[in-house]
Amino acid sequence: MPATPDERSAQNSLVGIALEDRYRIVREIGRGGMGAVYEAEHVELEKRVAVKVMLEKYADDADAVARFRREALAAGKIGHKNICDVHHIGQTPDGRLFVVMELLSGQPLGTALHHVGQMPVWRAVSIMRQVLRAIGVAHGKGIVHRDLKPDNVFLVPDEDRRDTVKLLDFGISKMLDGPNEVAQTRLTSTGMVMGTPLYMAPEQAMGAEVDRRADIYACGVMLYELLAGKPPFEGANYTVLIAKVLTSDPPPLGSVRAGLPPSLVAAVHRALDKEPSKRFDTAEAFAAALPPDRLPSELELAGTIGPSASAIAAISDTRTSRAWIVAIAAVVALAIAAAVVMIVTNGAVERTAGGSASAPAPHADVRPLPAPSSVPQPAPPQPALGKLVIKSDPNGGTVSIDGKAAGTAPIEVDRPPGTYRVHVEIRDKGLFGQRDEDVEVRAGERSTIVIAVELGKQTAPQRPPTTTGRKPPVKPPVKPPTVPIAPQQPPQQPPTQPPTHEDPPKPPTQPGFKPNPY
Repeated sequence: MPATPDERSAQNSLVGIALEDRYRIVREIGRGGMGAVYEAEHVELEKRVAVKVMLEKYADDADAVARFRREALAAGKIGHKNICDVHHIGQTPDGRLFVVMELLSGQPLGTALHHVGQMPVWRAVSIMRQVLRAIGVAHGKGIVHRDLKPDNVFLVPDEDRRDTVKLLDFGISKMLDGPNEVAQTRLTSTGMVMGTPLYMAPEQAMGAEVDRRADIYACGVMLYELLAGKPPFEGANYTVLIAKVLTSDPPPLGSVRAGLPPSLVAAVHRALDKEPSKRFDTAEAFAAALPPDRLPSELELAGTIGPSASAIAAISDTRTSRAWIVAIAAVVALAIAAAVVMIVTNGAVERTAGGSASAPAPHADVRPLPAPSSVPQPAPPQPALGKLVIKSDPNGGTVSIDGKAAGTAPIEVDRPPGTYRVHVEIRDKGLFGQRDEDVEVRAGERSTIVIAVELGKQTAPQRPPTTTGRKPPVKPPVKPPTVPIAPQQPPQQPPTQPPTHEDPPKPPTQPGFKPNPY
């Protein structure tokens, strides 16, 4: 929203002025909905600071003035390294409030997201873990931010080019302790929608009372957007967007971006649950459910920015120098072999010429040159293990991994990289519950999974849990021993007498038969 001519004139009139004779305004560096931000210098300390000055059009608005002051009080009350620090509150000569803050050098998370789209997992997790750390401290002091969004998360690169998060703008924060809560109720009465629609929890969009779980929902929306490259809900206008927030489920993160750790996908969708009681109860619990972030190597950082010409040249030079070394070594070896052969041959010719013709030439003792010793090659690196931490809710569940007993939760085991099926059973006072979860273990990383088990009056299954993707080996059938069988012999026949020619054969005698005497 561009400034009006009167506003530009008022803003330019502050340049060069020393507010309260301490903060000399150098230049304007930004402008928001309620105030303009300037770079200034502390006159005595010669330290650069940021000064946020309320716009003139809100100078007489009591609610806006209270909100502006509350932002400074909330940030100052928390006092955390991941929250932009506030040093001083004062008034300009014309009566407008101003706040002196630390001067940050970097970019808003929204700008970084616009440039990179889907962030690497390790970077997205690292950023969100810092946001949750800051929000958890704020919640512990009774402050709910209520307007978490990428533009209120500022990224400051450190000396190793890693992101340091600074949380901004507690202007519509809700203080939940005593008198502050009463004052807050007068500023934002029930039924007034406060916040940015895209990142508002359903109960916040309906104007209902909110607590810390509204901030957890907003963190879930931001983490979804960092990983997917787009928010979970989109709409052509405010009405369509709010309708989706209230009634639709977000597209599964695992289908929008394949290859994400299952524990990370589950944590994001739990934070986005429309029912506050089903979300993480605290920011610390949300952070604990995220996979461990790791520090990127220089090569990985270069890969996120683009290939470096110097890195390519260095690799090329290394390969070229190695090729020359090998070539020179080969030439030297050949030269030595040729010289030895020539020396041995000449010695044999001279001995033959100086001796008797009948004497045989002595046999030259020519031995083959030893093969050049090869440089010992390093042993192939062994695959690094990853750590798997398994917790159960309630605590004390019996844990098995891929069908093998592992112990009682919480436990920590070392496993090679891969995906494992974790099974948890809990028996407590006649109640029983069980649940399976798949968890990915990465080399050199620490993976934590919390498996919540619902208990009920059920009977524990008698068979052990089956493993996913792994079938027990099939044993071949056992054949009975072979018993040799003797060949069958034909029945014995009495020997037959061959017919003789001396006596004619006699006919068989039948009853009542009389032989013919003639």
